[in-house]
Amino acid sequence: MSALLTEETLRGLSRQLSSGWETLATYLDISSSTVGKLKRDHKGTEEQIFQMLLLFNRRDHRDQLFEALQKIGRNDLAQELKRETEQPKEKTQRMHRQTWVS
Repeated sequence: MSALLTEETLRGLSRQLSSGWETLATYLDISSSTVGKLKRDHKGTEEQIFQMLLLFNRRDHRDQLFEALQKIGRNDLAQELKRETEQPKEKTQRMHRQTWVS
């Protein structure tokens, strides 16, 4: 997993996470003071989660996000994230193969 996640992907994750997002933040090495700031600055849990994921995404540590989702028992989201990040790679590989064949 190498490229940053899209905002669309992060929105999708934020819609599906509710309880446990603060624990997820801990596993993503986001401090409790940052979580508090996110809660103060953004209304609604979904938006708070989205902003946390945006903040984390800037670090480009998707493997850590994948592992953290597993730690909070959200294997479904971890697998969805894995599929989401592998799809662009597969498309790029197909495009490269087509370029060489043409």
